[in-house]
Amino acid sequence: MAQRHEQLDPDLDPRAREVLREIIAQYIGSGEPIGSRTLAKCGKFQLSPASLRNVMADLEDLGFLAQPHTSAGRIPTDRGYRFYADALLASTPASSDEAPEEVELTRMRREVEDAMRETTHALSQVTDLLAVATAPPPSAARIHRVEVLQ
Repeated sequence: MAQRHEQLDPDLDPRAREVLREIIAQYIGSGEPIGSRTLAKCGKFQLSPASLRNVMADLEDLGFLAQPHTSAGRIPTDRGYRFYADALLASTPASSDEAPEEVELTRMRREVEDAMRETTHALSQVTDLLAVATAPPPSAARIHRVEVLQ
């Protein structure tokens, strides 16, 4: 896993990491491409929209973001999501009042999500169709059914 993580981590500077983190968080919340003006207005950066556009362009050049069309904001790519999950979420400090059981449950949820992501990717590649998976409730110990729908 460490080898894969190193391939995804091109030593982004802290500013680029925070911009990527915020773009992904906002995109997950809205489902809309995120523009530099939106980022500038969120209040987390003391940068102009032009400076944020430059950081976003660098992230796009590295393959972490994509621009659906010329006048749109940016959206995360698969590589951006992977870096977010592996490096940015992992670097977020856990709260000190979080019980060890909760930490273990979080780790298990990530493993299930990774397994489901890999499964849907494989099914999509094999069938050349869209593959969608839903997560089982945390109390479920195993996956009971996999359906392939056209």
